[in-house]
Amino acid sequence: MWGWDNDFQYQYHTECFNPLNTQIICYKTEAIGFFNLIEAETFFIIENLLISEDFQGLGIGEFVMNRILSEAIKDKKSVRLQVFKINTKALQFYKRFGFKSISTSEHHILMEK
Repeated sequence: MWGWDNDFQYQYHTECFNPLNTQIICYKTEAIGFFNLIEAETFFIIENLLISEDFQGLGIGEFVMNRILSEAIKDKKSVRLQVFKINTKALQFYKRFGFKSISTSEHHILMEK
């Protein structure tokens, strides 16, 4: 979208990325995506829910989202995520699960369910 900035990526990942929050999504024996799930006191944050384009539309994202939402319900927490405004496919996906916009920035929409 804006190009790649190695310095920014390195700084972000060394300061913010925690591999313990990362879960790999597998289909049969193949790793096809991942997501980061961060638990706060009253909500979960989904970061980077990504599924390889070859495996999108097969219900895998829906399966993952239902598992996350079930965990949140069990723990009596909401779920938040941030999505690029231009990612209309992801926006529609999250709206199908009942996520609503709670704030916006120049490039993102913060959503919650």
